Amino acid sequence: VMDVLKGCIEMGVKNLSLYAFSTENWKRSPDEVKFLMNFNRDVIRRRRDEMDELGIRIRWVGRMPKLWKSVVQ
Repeated sequence: VMDVLKGCIEMGVKNLSLYAFSTENWKRSPDEVKFLMNFNRDVIRRRRDEMDELGIRIRWVGRMPKLWKSVVQ
């Protein structure tokens, strides 16, 4: 994803939509949902400084009340 983000910046793309978690994923086992939520949260945390330096902002779209607060934060 970081390669795509950097490529978009180089090409002058101002907005990019990425698909991270589908409502269909809620039908998965609790362990799978937990893995996906933790994965998304951890990737964003690890890359936060790098994304900030590149001027990347994240905006969430969708049914946020179901998302873990730790993911959105």
